[in-house]
Amino acid sequence: MSELQQQNPATNIAGNKDSTMAGEDSADVALKRIRSEAELKSLNQDKAKVLPRSLSQETLGEHPKNQYQRPLLKTSSKVDGHRVKVTYGDEKTRFRMPKNWGYEDLMQEIGRRFSVSDMRKFDVKYLDDDSEWVLLTCDADLEECIDVCRSSESATIKLSLQISSHSMRSSLEFR
Repeated sequence: MSELQQQNPATNIAGNKDSTMAGEDSADVALKRIRSEAELKSLNQDKAKVLPRSLSQETLGEHPKNQYQRPLLKTSSKVDGHRVKVTYGDEKTRFRMPKNWGYEDLMQEIGRRFSVSDMRKFDVKYLDDDSEWVLLTCDADLEECIDVCRSSESATIKLSLQISSHSMRSSLEFR
């Protein structure tokens, strides 16, 4: 305690006047304490909304730092399906492709995500282990794409959606 606090017994550790010694009713003191605790809790909840989740637990002390941390397993992505990232121009989408999906399922999902009604007008290519874009046209190509992804360091299948060069040529030929 500081010398000032020792000299004045009506001052508590926080430097505030102790209301019980100043003659306030103990019920009023309890009510003020409850209000200030509620305001403090509200303030902490507001901070939690603003802070990124990774910081909110450490900052607000909700949980011990290592209580919920588990080591990440590389096999976890294989259990849930394959991670896929598709690029179309400047737009990108990312999703999990269930293991039981075939080529047609994948094309429907890509079409849905980019609002493409006729996927036959587009080519889908995957990035192979030589960093080259390879055309994806059937279930066998998709299996090869998945195998290439498994053998590479990347756990994400990277696809590119492009307007089909065949579609453009055939429309030009029929003019």
